[in-house]
Amino acid sequence: MIEDLILTNLAINEKYSRKVLPFIDSAYFSTKSHKITLKMIKDHIERYNVNPTKTSLVVDLEEMDNISEDDFNSIKNLITGFQVDDDVEIDWLADATEKFCQ
Repeated sequence: MIEDLILTNLAINEKYSRKVLPFIDSAYFSTKSHKITLKMIKDHIERYNVNPTKTSLVVDLEEMDNISEDDFNSIKNLITGFQVDDDVEIDWLADATEKFCQ
């Protein structure tokens, strides 16, 4: 749950991603699909200096040829499930992320 919440907000919440992205490492995530998703988000932000859209992430995913079908489906489901949650408290989420990373 927390891994999905972190990835969702890294992708769609600019204020949160600017605050925590430099400190997030793929080693903190338990599944290969979460690690790949994190790399996709980081790569996009580093290249374009903006948060990715769900569409851009899915297109990037579809261009990958070195992942299994299971990982592809898992990542695609994760990305398409990203939703803006206007009620999320950035400071709370940053604290929860820090605890997760420890």
